Amino acid sequence: MVLVHYGTLEEVGPSELRRLMSLRKELRRRGLRLRLWRKSDIIDGLEPAGARWGHVRARSEQEIHRAVTAISLLSRATPEITWTVYVEGNSGEIMLRGGRCFPLHHRSSQQQ
Repeated sequence: MVLVHYGTLEEVGPSELRRLMSLRKELRRRGLRLRLWRKSDIIDGLEPAGARWGHVRARSEQEIHRAVTAISLLSRATPEITWTVYVEGNSGEIMLRGGRCFPLHHRSSQQQ
C-alpha cells in the first residue's frame, strides 16, 4: 500500500471550495474518498492557511491511477489553482493546473 498525497499551492476561495465539495461528493458516490483539509489544520502558521491537502491509500497501480485521475478532475474544476501530487515510492511530484500535468524539475547535484 502507498499513499498518494495531493495539495494546492494557493488558498482555495469560497467559490472554488463549493466546486470542489460538489465534485468530491460525486467522486465519493463512485467509491473514491478524497479529503480536503486546510493546510492550517496541520500546523498553525503554515501558509497559505486556506490551501487544501489530503491523501488517498492505494493498494495497486490501478488505484494509484484512479486517485491521480480524480485529483486531475479537481484541478480541472479549479483552473486557477495549482495542485501538486506525490505518490510515495515514485520518482517525484507532478504539478496540475486546469487538469494539465506539468512535471516538477529538480536540479541534481551534478547540475549545480
